[in-house]
Amino acid sequence: MFHISFSTIIIAGLIIAFIIIAYANYLRKRNNKKLSDLNEKLLQSEEKYKLVVEESPNIMFIQKDGKILFANKRFIEMSGFTLDELKEMSIFDLVSPEDELIARKRADKRLSGKNVPDEYEIKAINKNGTTRYFILHLSLTKYNGESAILGIGTDISSKKKNLETIRKLRVSIEQSNAVIFIFDTEGIIDYANNAFCEQTGYSMEEAIGMNVRMLNPKEFKISESEEFWNYLKTGKKWEGEFKCVKKNGEFYWEKALVSPIFDANGQITHFTSITNDITREKTVIRQLKKREAELNEANATKDRFFSIIAHDLKNPFNAIMGYTSLLLSQYDTLTKDERLDYLENISLAADSTYNLLENILEWSRTQMGKIDFKPDNFDLSTLINDVIILSRTQAAAKNIRLLSKVKYRTYVFADSYMVKTVLRNLVSNAIKFTEKGEVIIETEELESRVMVSVIDTGVGISDDAIDKLFKIDENIKTSGTRNEKGTGLGLILAKEFVLKNGGEIWVNRMKGQGTIFSFTLPTNE
Repeated sequence: MFHISFSTIIIAGLIIAFIIIAYANYLRKRNNKKLSDLNEKLLQSEEKYKLVVEESPNIMFIQKDGKILFANKRFIEMSGFTLDELKEMSIFDLVSPEDELIARKRADKRLSGKNVPDEYEIKAINKNGTTRYFILHLSLTKYNGESAILGIGTDISSKKKNLETIRKLRVSIEQSNAVIFIFDTEGIIDYANNAFCEQTGYSMEEAIGMNVRMLNPKEFKISESEEFWNYLKTGKKWEGEFKCVKKNGEFYWEKALVSPIFDANGQITHFTSITNDITREKTVIRQLKKREAELNEANATKDRFFSIIAHDLKNPFNAIMGYTSLLLSQYDTLTKDERLDYLENISLAADSTYNLLENILEWSRTQMGKIDFKPDNFDLSTLINDVIILSRTQAAAKNIRLLSKVKYRTYVFADSYMVKTVLRNLVSNAIKFTEKGEVIIETEELESRVMVSVIDTGVGISDDAIDKLFKIDENIKTSGTRNEKGTGLGLILAKEFVLKNGGEIWVNRMKGQGTIFSFTLPTNE
C-alpha cells in the first residue's frame, strides 16, 4: 500500500482548486463576451428600430388616456408642436371637434379590451390650424410595463383632395348640358354622361359597350372613315361637325371636340368626346342664308324691274313716237314704200311693247303670288297650235315658217295658262333671233314626262350668255336680227312657270346655227 503524505494531499487540492478557479474564470469571461455581443446586437437592433420609426413617412405615437407617451419625428413635424409641448397636451387636442368624441370613446373601449375597429379615418388639426386627414391603424401595446395604444397613421390629405376634385368633376360632367362620353381605340363607349342619354335616347346600359359608329347615319359616316381614325391616333385633337341619328331615327347635328387620353407610357388608350347640339344653330344659319338669298334675289328683281321700266319700256315708245312723228310731218313727201317701212317699224315696236308689258304684268303677278296655279290634263298639241296662230304675224314679217311636230292628243298635267305663256315667250325669242328659215316645236315622250323643244335656225347664243340665262340677277341686253330689243324677262318668267309645274328648262346650242330651248312637263298629277 502506498503511503500518501498530508502535504501531498494539500498540494493536490491546491492544484485542483487552481484548475477550478481558472475554469470558472474562463467560463465567466466567455459568458461576459456573449453578453457583450448580445448587448451590442440589442443596441444595433434598437438603433435600427429607432431609425425605422423616426424616419418613417407615417406618423407613429403611443398614448394612454390621451397623454402622449411617444411621438416619432413625422408626428412632431406634422403637428407643428415640439415634443415637450406634445407631452403636456392630450392627443385629442389634435383631433377635429367633430371627430374628438368618437376618438375618445374608441380609445377607452380599446384599453378596456372591448372590440373596436382597428382602422378608421380621422380629421386632424395642427398648430397652425391646417386640416389634414389620416388613416389610423390602432392596436394595444405595452409601454414601460403599462397598457397603452400604439397608433400608426398615413396622411391621405392629398388623396382625399384629389378624390374630392374627381367627385366635383364627375358631378360637373354628369350635370353638364354638353354631351360627354369616352370611347376606346376601337370606338367602344366606356363612359357616357346623362346628357348623352337625353340627347341620343339610349339608356346608360345601352350606351356602355356601344360603338360610336352607330351614332352616325349611313349617308354621313365620318366615324367610319379611315382618315378620321388615323388623325385621332396621331394624338392631336379633332374638331368638327357630325350628323347624328338618335335611337328613334331622328337626325340632329352636333359640334364635337375629340381629345386623346394617354396612359403612363404615353400610349393612347381612349378618346374623350365633348359635343354640343347645333341643330338649331344650323337651322337658323340655313334660314338666314335662304333669307339672304331671297333678299338678294328681291333686290335683283327690283333692280331689273326698274331697269325695264326706265329703259326697255321707254325705247319702243321712242320708236313708235319717232316714226309716227315722221309720218305726220312728212306724209305727203314720203313714198308708198317708205310709209309702209315706217308703219312696219311702228308695228314691230308696238308688238314688242305689248309683249313686254304682258311679261311685266305676268311677272309682277308671280312675284306677288297673284297667279292661281290650276293644273289639269290637256292636249298639248292644241295649245301649241294656238301659240303658232298668235305668232304668225311676227313670223310672217321675217318670212319665217312655224311648224308643229307634236302629235295629236299629247296629254300633260299642268297649268295650261302658264304653259301657253312659256311657249309664247320661247317662240317669240326664236323668231326674234332668226333671220330666215323656220321655228319648229316638237315633243318627246319620256317616263311620266313630256319634253317640249322649240328649235330655231337663228344666230345662236354665245357661251357667256348661256350661263346667264334664266338668272334674274344677270342683265343680258340682246337684239334680234332686225334690232328687236329684249330684256330676258320672258325666259325668267318661263323658268318660274316651268318649275311651278314640276318641270325643268334648259338650252342647247346646235352645231351649225340655231338654238334648242327644252322643258319638261309631267303627264300625271
